[in-house]
Amino acid sequence: MRYTNKADLPRALFNMLAHDTYNRSGTKFDFSATTLIDAVQPKRLFKEHWKEIEEDVIDRLWSVFGTAVHAIMEEANAADPNIVCEKRFVHEIAGKIISAQIDTYDLETKRLGDLKVTSAWKIVAKDFGKWEAQLNIQAALARMSGWPVEGLDVFVICRDFSRSRAREDNYPNLPIQIVEVPLWSEAKAEEYLLARIELHAGEEMAPCTDEDRWATQEKFAVMKKGRKSALRLLDTKEQALRYAAAQNLAASQFSIQHRPKVYTRCENFCAVANWCPQFNATT
Repeated sequence: MRYTNKADLPRALFNMLAHDTYNRSGTKFDFSATTLIDAVQPKRLFKEHWKEIEEDVIDRLWSVFGTAVHAIMEEANAADPNIVCEKRFVHEIAGKIISAQIDTYDLETKRLGDLKVTSAWKIVAKDFGKWEAQLNIQAALARMSGWPVEGLDVFVICRDFSRSRAREDNYPNLPIQIVEVPLWSEAKAEEYLLARIELHAGEEMAPCTDEDRWATQEKFAVMKKGRKSALRLLDTKEQALRYAAAQNLAASQFSIQHRPKVYTRCENFCAVANWCPQFNATT
């Protein structure tokens, strides 16, 4: 993999953004918790095309920022005897070596904590499914190592927090949010782990789902002449036509604008889109 510097950043900044601290211990494993919760296709393609992939360092800014915050968290808690940071658990499951590294573990409350630096809109949308799965894999491996787990928390730093919106419904009131996610039973966690290992270890490369691709849903916009924004967005053209009729709009007064699905991850955030048969089939 090669890093580019399209913004012509000074060398010191380039070196900072290109610096990779992942798995500094060199621990050997087949799959990590973050790999297992993700789609199979990009992970497989990333491995196959590693030497050909280019990534611009400016696109790593928030990833590096998150790494820095994790480092501060670990350093700040080094002297606290009740807080364990950056503990890695490794176990063989279904013939594969699985790794999960926790951000924090409170020895008093027996709660796992995971630090995330992300958009405030993640909180607004309550998009916590992947976080729940990741922390429950961590909890499962921790329990296998004799570490009891009684709760799971995500420590969310909202990097784009707007104080002026803090009073809006559903918008976070503070730039740091504590999101408690459900702790699965051991049986449910084991079932999930086995299913994800089978999927990632299988010979077939499963295509990405719309959720994996961060797809926006197809819509049909009712557009009124002289107005820039849509009167209404609807799921089908028929619904859009019925809405226009209900508004007593003459045919000369409106149009129906088709807005197809947009695969946000594929188009803007996937390093292997160039080699992806699924993405290239839709472009």
